Amino acid sequence: MKQFLQKINPAYNPDGRITFSSTFLDAEYERTRREVEDKLDGRALNIITDESADITKHRIVSMSVNVGRLTFFHKAEDVDSRNLTARNYTDWILRQLTVITGGDYNRINSIATDTCSTMFVVWRLLEEELERRFPDIRLLFVPCDSHGLQLLIKDVIEKIPWFHIVSQGVRKIVSFFRGAHL
Repeated sequence: MKQFLQKINPAYNPDGRITFSSTFLDAEYERTRREVEDKLDGRALNIITDESADITKHRIVSMSVNVGRLTFFHKAEDVDSRNLTARNYTDWILRQLTVITGGDYNRINSIATDTCSTMFVVWRLLEEELERRFPDIRLLFVPCDSHGLQLLIKDVIEKIPWFHIVSQGVRKIVSFFRGAHL
């Protein structure tokens, strides 16, 4: 690329990777951060959080923020070494909400989590904590049970004979194409 640019203009000396990775990248990060903050400013926020494992089996907690039709990634954190009890998860969420809202928790419209039993306790703890601090706050807790839907579909596939036969055929076709070189 450097040679190409110098052939176009021999006097041109492009910035090095250090300048690019610090100056330009930092400036772009700040511009993007301000743009996201402008889109979130003063609007009711819907919070989405989930825990999963990455490919190395580390437990990752992530959070995104939704306003209208826009959803922005906020944070993903490796919590593998911590015991993620309901209390610890609640504290993590509260820390993130402070960053996102600047302490104005009344902007929070809803919090979506999965439906494991720990999350039901987290909902109760969040509700108690936020209502203690902000008596007028009203939150909607939204269960998202994609894992439950996966288990339901698995049951349907395994327990309905004709569906099971069709799914076996589909698996063979998918396996064939997945292993094909062309």
